[in-house]
Amino acid sequence: MAEAGTTTYWAIRSFRPALLALLVLLAGCAPSPHDMIARAQNDKLRLALEKDAAHVVSARDRKEKTPLHAAVSCENRAAMEMLVEHGADINATDITGMTPLHVAAMLGREAEAQWLLDHGARRDERDIFGDTPVHTAAVFGQGGVIQVLVQRGAPLTTANKEGKTPIMLAHDNRRPRVVALIESLLAAPAPAAGGGV
Repeated sequence: MAEAGTTTYWAIRSFRPALLALLVLLAGCAPSPHDMIARAQNDKLRLALEKDAAHVVSARDRKEKTPLHAAVSCENRAAMEMLVEHGADINATDITGMTPLHVAAMLGREAEAQWLLDHGARRDERDIFGDTPVHTAAVFGQGGVIQVLVQRGAPLTTANKEGKTPIMLAHDNRRPRVVALIESLLAAPAPAAGGGV
């Protein structure tokens, strides 16, 4: 019995340096910009940007999303402003070609979509499926974002790689309110194009 205890003691002791090294490494790991944004740790984000803005604004998560994608997703306007002030690419794409404006369209972030357009987001940018932000908003039933995009000159008749227009996608995804909205927008006189090219 004592022998088994001795073996366990030496086994633990022999792993101890590796365990301590791992703990030291983990303790020294700073949270990613994406984590700071998700936790609304804007003071930490500001300090990280002051220390190394280029690294922070270009950081990517496992889906290739930038901190600006995360800020839009979390409705963290202060982070959005800091990132853009420090040179974040407002039209950066993730692994599927989605821009922050696509994220706003998917999640129904009307205010964020407007802000992105005001700061140079391209309303006609396409993801790997050929979807513009209007297509994305149609798929996810985000009528408010569609209205924002159309007011800024985004077309409703553009087809994606499958030949689908936003109204077709809204219909395919059982979004009757968005279908009705797009029908009414198509019937209305075209608004004057402005901002966000």
